[in-house]
Amino acid sequence: MISRLIALIGIASILLLCVVLSTDRKRINWILVTWGIGIQFFFALVILKTYPEIFFAKAQAFFEGITFYSNAGSRFLFGSLVDHKDLTILSMGSVIIFVSSMMGLLNYLRILPVITVGLARVMSRAMKTSGAETLAASMFIFMGIEAVSGLKNLLLKMTHSELFSLMTCFMATIAGSVMAVYVGVFGANPGYILAASFMNAPGALVLSKILVPETDVPETTGKVRLKDVASPDSGIIEALSNGALDGLKLTLAIAAILMAFVSVIHLSNAALGVVGTSFDQIGSIAFAPIALLIGIPWQDCMTAGKLLAIKTVFNEWIAYSQLKVIVAEGGLHPRSTMIMTFALCSFANFGSMGILIGGVSSLAPERGKEVASLALKALLAGLMAGLMTASIAGLMMAS
Repeated sequence: MISRLIALIGIASILLLCVVLSTDRKRINWILVTWGIGIQFFFALVILKTYPEIFFAKAQAFFEGITFYSNAGSRFLFGSLVDHKDLTILSMGSVIIFVSSMMGLLNYLRILPVITVGLARVMSRAMKTSGAETLAASMFIFMGIEAVSGLKNLLLKMTHSELFSLMTCFMATIAGSVMAVYVGVFGANPGYILAASFMNAPGALVLSKILVPETDVPETTGKVRLKDVASPDSGIIEALSNGALDGLKLTLAIAAILMAFVSVIHLSNAALGVVGTSFDQIGSIAFAPIALLIGIPWQDCMTAGKLLAIKTVFNEWIAYSQLKVIVAEGGLHPRSTMIMTFALCSFANFGSMGILIGGVSSLAPERGKEVASLALKALLAGLMAGLMTASIAGLMMAS
């Protein structure tokens, strides 16, 4: 009972902070906010409370299938090296390249566009958000920054509030390719990862519309069109090939970032050790109160705070890899592990902020300065959307 009460206080605290930071509190659409939070609870109810054993078993089988087929391809090239699970780059890369290739195929066959447009229409009709921003939220459930290229024709037409919603939705969600890595390589619960991916999208729209309410009339109000997300590929082979190459680029980028960031963490710990502290200790203290507010038991708050600090300052990859080790050592209560799996499941970190600014600005140079000015607030909104989803999960699952 107390854990659920704390989670409820956490949700209220996040909403209150967003209201305080809002650019125009009088323009906040509370009907939109209510419907958005309702959709989050609906997703949580369906996934976490309605036949959860069946859903989790199917999710586990799905991700095991991804790992099996991606290993088949990497075994062809690398042989028995595939069985060495300590080769993170190989385990990670094979999954990312395989999933990226399949996403390209599904996009070309219009299967993925039909799903994303269907979800966008449901959210748009319920929340009364515009077609462009809701389509972005739906696409980001399955795709990463590459989804922005599919919205290129809409970027210049977006209002200030719509642009901020797009940026927040990117920060609050994760791509399908990395979702599979969190499960297959870092051992995250597949059911929680899938639930977080779906719940974060409406949550991101809610918080973005509180922080930067709509003051104009969007061109895509009530319009979610399939032609807005058409695949650029001209055939199945091209779709598979381009997807695989995108996966390779993503793997190399992630590998470089991980090597650099892990090295920086060790360097910062060594430097701070001179004055008797460390990044882990500072992060734990700074984020422990936040961990408490989202329902983490007090005895786990310092550990959870450290993971939240690593996820925000560096990235969720390192945080999930450390979560795996902590769980294996029995360092977190199962309830804390569940909540942290939700809380870490987003791109909200400083590295992603740079990717977002570069990605959007390259497609719409005219809006580069506007994107840069909104980036920090979008990071905050994306982080809070993930924390709110974690709080809802804690509220729905008391034990």
